[in-house]
Amino acid sequence: MSSDIKKIKLNDKEDLHAEIKQWQNRSFVDLRVWTAPKTDEAKWPTGKGFLIPVSRVTDFMDLMDQLNKELKESQS
Repeated sequence: MSSDIKKIKLNDKEDLHAEIKQWQNRSFVDLRVWTAPKTDEAKWPTGKGFLIPVSRVTDFMDLMDQLNKELKESQS
């Protein structure tokens, strides 16, 4: 299983990439910060990030939904 990389621009030098990867015959979502020393240079992955087993993505999304709800309530 593979996927196209999805990303969110964090700032001029960093992006957060999300990609489905295989490791030891298991599927993971890799959330990783990619960086470049200058804004016009190619970016590469850093050690900042983590893997989520595909089997736990729904749990992770539920956690993010709860956090999003709390943030919205605190801004009201």
